[in-house]
Amino acid sequence: MVGPPKSAAGCRVVALDAETVRVLTRHRERQEQLSATAGTRWRDSGYVFTTAGGEPLRPDYLTGRIRRLVAAHRSGCTTCGTAPPPSRWPRTPT
Repeated sequence: MVGPPKSAAGCRVVALDAETVRVLTRHRERQEQLSATAGTRWRDSGYVFTTAGGEPLRPDYLTGRIRRLVAAHRSGCTTCGTAPPPSRWPRTPT
């Protein structure tokens, strides 16, 4: 469920560096192109990260996606352009 912050402390301003602003601007431009292509099928959910149809992502989607990317990285996946880390990740305290 999405709603207003529970308290005033939950309403914050987040500082973004120029590169992050550039990436988010490009992302918004791509979403606008998807919206134009989809026409009435596009759902303007107001979210930054959505499905190709504008629907909000399921909460477990990003968790699963990150787990798959980390696993691919650890195994030296050639299709994602990564190599296995030189040591075990995350590092355990010594």
